[in-house]
Formats: sequence, C-alpha cells, structure tokens
Amino acid sequence: MFGNLAEMANMIKKAKEIKGNMKIMKDELAALEVSGTSADGKIIAIASGDFTIKSITIDQDYMADNATLATMTMLAVNDAVNNARIIARQKMGDLTGGLDIPDLF
Repeated sequence: MFGNLAEMANMIKKAKEIKGNMKIMKDELAALEVSGTSADGKIIAIASGDFTIKSITIDQDYMADNATLATMTMLAVNDAVNNARIIARQKMGDLTGGLDIPDLF
C-alpha cells in the first residue's frame, strides 16, 4: 500500500519537474531561429521555434510573376515552419525521455 503512495508522490514530483522544464523549453524555442527556402532557393523564410515568421527575404534578381512568387514564398514559409516543428518535437522528446505526447507540436 505505501509503495503505491511513494510511487504516486514520485510521479507528481516528476510531473512538476516536466512542467517547469516545458516552460524553459518554450522560452528556448521562442528564441530559436530556423530557415526555410523555396524550391529554387531564391526566397528564404526565417521562423522562430514557436512557429512565428520573423522575416522573408527575396533575392533581388528574382524575376517571377505574382503567382510564382506567391507559391515560392509559401513553400519557403512552410519549410521554415516545418523545420521549427521538427526541432520542437526533438526538444520535447528530450524533455519527456522519448514519451510521445500527441498534438503538442
């Protein structure tokens, strides 16, 4: 009986530890910057680890119609956000010891 209480107390302690570490991780992710590029490499999007787009750079010599420019910009932004999501999942896996918590990122 008391073994279960000790185990439960340990689980509560571990949950509080993870919660504190998650706050630190979220701050680290917000400060992290990752890039994504369009398929032709002419557009670069920078996103933070919390999936906020920080900047978009378009090569000054890029000569494309509006539809192509929009498509390539979308590809670069999606690439940056995907790269941020990959890093966030890796950090979460490190934090939880590999425990997969669905829908966090």
